[in-house]
Amino acid sequence: MIEDLHSGLRYVGEAPFGSCFQQAATNVLDAMGLEAAGWAPGLSWGFSWPGRGAKLGAGGRWGANLEAQCGLRVEVRHAGSWAEAQLMERSQLEAGLPVIAGVDSFGIPSPHRGRTHLVHAVIVLCAEPDGVTFCDPMNEPRPSRIAPEQYAGLRAASCVERHEAMLCSGALERQLDSLAAAASLAADATSHGGADAAVLAAFAVAAETFEPGDLDVADVAAERLYASRVVAAAAETDPGFLPAAGALTGLARRWYLLHTLALEAREGRSLARTRVRKLLADLADRELAARGSLATATGEATATGEAIHERSMR
Repeated sequence: MIEDLHSGLRYVGEAPFGSCFQQAATNVLDAMGLEAAGWAPGLSWGFSWPGRGAKLGAGGRWGANLEAQCGLRVEVRHAGSWAEAQLMERSQLEAGLPVIAGVDSFGIPSPHRGRTHLVHAVIVLCAEPDGVTFCDPMNEPRPSRIAPEQYAGLRAASCVERHEAMLCSGALERQLDSLAAAASLAADATSHGGADAAVLAAFAVAAETFEPGDLDVADVAAERLYASRVVAAAAETDPGFLPAAGALTGLARRWYLLHTLALEAREGRSLARTRVRKLLADLADRELAARGSLATATGEATATGEAIHERSMR
């Protein structure tokens, strides 16, 4: 599989900012034989927040949900030191599997090179004493090679939380079914609905004390973007999912709007806390409506399927 990636990456879907880890995962999963890799990272819908800081995280459960549906495993991994991270990477590479590694985009060919310290995901293909070879799905899909010392510095940068990496493993047992995936996504959103609403409400209160430019909701926006692709795939089979797909697409765009406004505020453009408050309140309403739309579509699809099954048994 690594040999295939060495020849360059096949384009797999749009990759807006904040979705670099998912985009890298789609390329690796595609190389592992998953036909629906382009929307596989959309199998969870939620929020996470440690109770401090201006970054609102996504649900992040899509790796576990993916494994349950097709056998392939995707795990986010952290390390307490570069030595520990290096051992983790070496083990993965020796197993014939690439490593999706978080690096500082300040030091690689990208729009942020030499300008901004920002975590970015690349696909590491091999690590040898004289160089590390990686692909960058967003900026340069052709393999690049850098010195081990430079790579170690990029991995240990302060913007890369605890040497963050993503590992793909397992064996493909079955291809994903879009209707089953949409049902799984609906179940994920419903089962965590109460907790997610509480997290978002707490974050909104805390946001009153943040500098608007510090807000970071890119992970949330990216998760909604990929979730919308799951539901859009289901709508190709059952048009009843079209309203839910549209609701999720709109939701992703609104989260990206908030993130973009925060980035602009960081660069000097004004963003009032009152506008942040209104956007977060609006997003809370849209979250609830979008989840309800998907739950309705899933329920109608289930009812239709049961009716067809009952008629076939007569």
